Amino acid sequence: MRLYTEGRDPSNAGEQTIPMEVIPGPVAPTAPGRPRLPFLQSLYYLVATLVLLGGTLGALAMRFDWLGMGALFDGGSGRSSSVQAMFTPTPQTSALSPALLARDTFARPDQPFWGRASDGMAWGGDANSNPAFAIRGGQGTITGGAGFFTALLGTSEANAEVEVSSSLSRFNGGRHNLGAVLRFTSNSNYYKAYLDGTQLVLMKRVGGKGTQIVAVPFAARAGVAYSIRFRAHGTELQARAWLTGVAEPGNWMVTATDGDLAQGLGGLRALLEPGTVAVVRAAAEYAS
Repeated sequence: MRLYTEGRDPSNAGEQTIPMEVIPGPVAPTAPGRPRLPFLQSLYYLVATLVLLGGTLGALAMRFDWLGMGALFDGGSGRSSSVQAMFTPTPQTSALSPALLARDTFARPDQPFWGRASDGMAWGGDANSNPAFAIRGGQGTITGGAGFFTALLGTSEANAEVEVSSSLSRFNGGRHNLGAVLRFTSNSNYYKAYLDGTQLVLMKRVGGKGTQIVAVPFAARAGVAYSIRFRAHGTELQARAWLTGVAEPGNWMVTATDGDLAQGLGGLRALLEPGTVAVVRAAAEYAS
């Protein structure tokens, strides 16, 4: 290879020379490598790389809500299942934990009548006027009379549940019973779920006329405490019973639909004859 100076090569006197810088020493051959890319192609690769990087960062930001954008999908229309899976819904506890309206554990000294419940609310109905009602040994008792005896607690509600734990000294072939009432407005108008010794019965009294709505077999023994949960929600009526002290069953034993009574008080109602003793261990009313 010839190295040209700013003078002329003597062997090519007629040829114009190209001035170049003199490079001292031997010149090493150029190492093999990738050919250079045109400018526009290099720019394209740069832009594509930035787009891919931006998409990756954007997906990570949405996945971990770095930018606080989760609220944009809350309740929005047309969101995909993949977006829904990113959020954990707030647990719904109303069905499992209904609001307590009234409660009595009867944990108070012996006294005539039932007085005030353990939550401070005064019992209504016959509980503070009929001498058959009393507190004995930390329990509510009804004894010494014959006929119907009603005890009401809480406020008038359209949708509610009542739970009562009680026992009877005898059922006398179904002539004695004790159960929970809802939508009670008078002795002539109420719904009632009760045990008569052989059945769990759901009935109504409207305008003074009593009607059995539905009944299922349930063997109950005298002197043994059983619990009843009775629920009224809209036109739906439901009830279940179980031995007090064991786990409450998860399913309703009786279910019916009836719209004759819309609202009223909750509590309990017993039908007794002389010599029969009703003992109530606990009572509560919940919003349904």
